[in-house]
Amino acid sequence: MKVAVIGAGSWGTAITDLLAKKGSEVYIWGRDRKLVAHINKFKKNPRYLKESLLNSNIVATTVMEEAI
Repeated sequence: MKVAVIGAGSWGTAITDLLAKKGSEVYIWGRDRKLVAHINKFKKNPRYLKESLLNSNIVATTVMEEAI
């Protein structure tokens, strides 16, 4: 199942990771290109939950149409 989470803040990141751990392909939308690139490259959100490694099923994007 594909799921979209709008917002890459602390709640969005936490919910995204939980959904991905349940097996969903999760897209997280964020407006900051550098943050999105970092999430995709390192599977970490350097602003929020920086100690947590995010699930590999997560794809971050700045393009709303891609997320939804």
